[in-house]
Amino acid sequence: YERLEILGDSVLKLLATAHFFFSFQHYSEGQLSLKRNRYISNHNLFNVAVDVHLQKYLLKPYYSGWWR
Repeated sequence: YERLEILGDSVLKLLATAHFFFSFQHYSEGQLSLKRNRYISNHNLFNVAVDVHLQKYLLKPYYSGWWR
């Protein structure tokens, strides 16, 4: 499962990067990186999963600030 997790993380980063790259053409590389990292952080993704009721499918019942 960890190998699939790496693949999924890479695809998510690619899609987010492409979206921000074309949506915010006036942003610098650093600004784009900060925006992408803010939106696809484990903390943010966990909150989104809870908002759309996916928490029953998560292996951890809560976000402790540490995600392996």
